[in-house]
Amino acid sequence: MLLFRPGVKRMPQPWIFWGWIISGSTILTRSIVEPRRITRTTTSSSADRWIDEELAELLVSLRKRLPDTVWYAPLAVGRHVDHQIVCSAADRLTQLGAKVNLYEDIPYVAQRSGSIIERLEEFGNSLEPGLVEMSEMLPLRLQAAAKYASQTRANFPDEASMFKTITSYAHSIRPVETVHLERYWSAR
Repeated sequence: MLLFRPGVKRMPQPWIFWGWIISGSTILTRSIVEPRRITRTTTSSSADRWIDEELAELLVSLRKRLPDTVWYAPLAVGRHVDHQIVCSAADRLTQLGAKVNLYEDIPYVAQRSGSIIERLEEFGNSLEPGLVEMSEMLPLRLQAAAKYASQTRANFPDEASMFKTITSYAHSIRPVETVHLERYWSAR
């Protein structure tokens, strides 16, 4: 997920999201690791650990080439295995001093009350929030989410329900009329 900033037509520095690396308006690479079907529900098994280690190694290598990159990764609130692996690998970047923003992954953060608090406690409450006002970009956010049709079918009764969940959650962060936010968390 890319967090948009109103009025910015071109990203000023390289950004990484959902496996795409973008510098300005140029796509540098499409995939970070070879896609494989992951069937486990935790990253504790050695079967998944290689993915975490390989991804972390690649991200650290990319950080050396792109030291000023702002990295976005899922907070892994819903314990989705893919999100846990990416969050774990991104943690290696944080340990090296990289700027990593962990975004609240929909639909998981919206499904269970208190899930965000539990996840932040797992980080030792060492993360601080950042907010991005995205009201003007909400239609684009919804269009982007609709591109993940398999996730829509797996997590929502239909596309309209997904749009309602995203819109309602973005409004719930700061319930002011016409204001929609996305929140991310980064190391203090």
